[in-house]
Order: sequence, then structure tokens, then C-alpha cells
Amino acid sequence: MSHATRNPAWHLIHSVNRLKATWLIGLFAALWLGAAAIASATPIQPTVKQLLKQVERPATTFIPARVGWNTPEKKPAYFNLALEQYGPQATARAARAALKAALTPDPVAMAGLLFCAFALRWMRLRKEQVQERAEVTAAEVPLAKIA
Repeated sequence: MSHATRNPAWHLIHSVNRLKATWLIGLFAALWLGAAAIASATPIQPTVKQLLKQVERPATTFIPARVGWNTPEKKPAYFNLALEQYGPQATARAARAALKAALTPDPVAMAGLLFCAFALRWMRLRKEQVQERAEVTAAEVPLAKIA
């Protein structure tokens, strides 16, 4: 036996440390769940009036960085937030994301299908083995009575 296991003070300190760790983990979990309950990300539903106001606003221009002092300047990029969110490119992005989500297989469903296939195959083999044993036993019984 080691010195630590014979010392009752060590057991007391060890149990207090364990209690503190358990309490801290519980507190952290409660804070995490509380923060998750408070936080919400609901999508906004803009009205037509808000969309028109967004279109009427002057476009944000981004000034491109210049590599050197004497490089030719490029036109600033035109960026409209409403068009980015609801325009044809956004629709194409949404369609690609929906197709990707639809074509990505669910690993749990695939595992379930594989399990069912192998379970049915195993059950069929077991049934065939039981039938073969029954046939062998039935064929041996009359031979034993004759001999």
C-alpha cells in the first residue's frame, strides 16, 4: 500500500478536489446551456419598403489597394447588399446548397441499411443451417432403428 492511500487526509483532499471539479463542470454546462437558450438566430423577413430603401441608398464603393505609386487605377467595385442577398447569384448559391444537402448521404441511414442487409443475410444462413441439420437428423433416425 502506498503512503497516499493510507493517509485519510489525502482521501479528504482528493474528494474535495473531485467535488470542486464536478461543480465547475456543472456550472460551465449550465452557463453554456443558458447562453444557448438566450441566443437565437432567426432569419429576417424584409418588407418591400425596406428593400426599396436599400436599393435607393448609394452603393458602397470599395477602393482597391494600389501595389505601387504609379499603377493605373481601376474602377471601384459596385456592391449592392440587397442584390447580393436576393439576386440571381444568391438564388444560384441557394440551389447549389440545396442540391449538395440533398445528394449528401446520411451516414446513420447508410449504416442502418447495411446493418439490415447483413442481418437478413445472417438470418437466412442460420435458417438454412437449421433446415440442413433437421434433414440430416431425420435421415439418420431410420438408419439407427434398422441397425
